[in-house]
Amino acid sequence: RRQRQMCIRDRAEDCGGLPGYERAVEFRRAGNDPWGEGADLAEFLGDWQPDGFDLAQAKAAFDR
Repeated sequence: RRQRQMCIRDRAEDCGGLPGYERAVEFRRAGNDPWGEGADLAEFLGDWQPDGFDLAQAKAAFDR
């Protein structure tokens, strides 16, 4: 019998793994990019916020 399993991820895979994710979180927190690409990073992130993931909502959608 197969059982589904939810993997909790955000955008870490899209932004360069853990170092890129940490960079994005820091950019949202402090507003500056140590790599000097703040405008591009802001465009890539759009309205994404690191605390915007709602686990309960994701689980409810997954369990349907």
